[in-house]
Amino acid sequence: PVGQLVVATNANDILNRFFTSGVYDKYPVVQTFSPSMDIGISSNFERYLFYLFGEDSKKLSAMMEEFNRTGRLEVDQAQLAKAKQDFLAACCTEQDTIETIATYHKSYGYTLDPHTACGVSAVLSLKDQLPDSANPANKNHTMVVLATAHPAKFSMAVAKATGTPPNVPQGLAALKDSEVRFQVMPASTPAIKNYIEVTIPDPTGSRNVYTLKHFMSGTVAIGAAFALGYVMGRR
Repeated sequence: PVGQLVVATNANDILNRFFTSGVYDKYPVVQTFSPSMDIGISSNFERYLFYLFGEDSKKLSAMMEEFNRTGRLEVDQAQLAKAKQDFLAACCTEQDTIETIATYHKSYGYTLDPHTACGVSAVLSLKDQLPDSANPANKNHTMVVLATAHPAKFSMAVAKATGTPPNVPQGLAALKDSEVRFQVMPASTPAIKNYIEVTIPDPTGSRNVYTLKHFMSGTVAIGAAFALGYVMGRR
């Protein structure tokens, strides 16, 4: 069983602020060494709030409407206490990130990527608040930090922490000189949807969107079947 779930954030700490104060409010996003965590709001957080509000969809809807209007949402003390039972949370600063990467590289020969370093730093900062069953000092319990990326993707941060760039896997290194392909699109949902539908074939046929390439392939297949039938008939 899981002893304790821990939420780790970088300087963009909207979730840390919620789980420590009960206030969920948007701040301007700042750029960090862990860019995938650079968020102003947490995607799908309302799914958690639905259960925190006792599966009351009307209450959730009202709270989210308030949040969309003001950029701020606050739960009461009872709800905050329940949230704290579900999760502990901590914020990892940029300095914490670099120091954590450096420490684990030097002490254990393991190179953390910046996102994983945030998780490790959060656990270490919360160790005095963790129950005995989840404390890293408890030899009968293992604390698992979910690593999310390879350090080679964040060479600047790793080099700053360790003094040397990370080793790059062969597959990633091969991309360095690969062709860069992209398509400039208008900021239009229908245009993007149409581009996806005509570019990516749908084997299920549910979209019923076919390009000239699809028709040509079908024509060739029909022609081959006709030719085979003709030959077999001649025999």
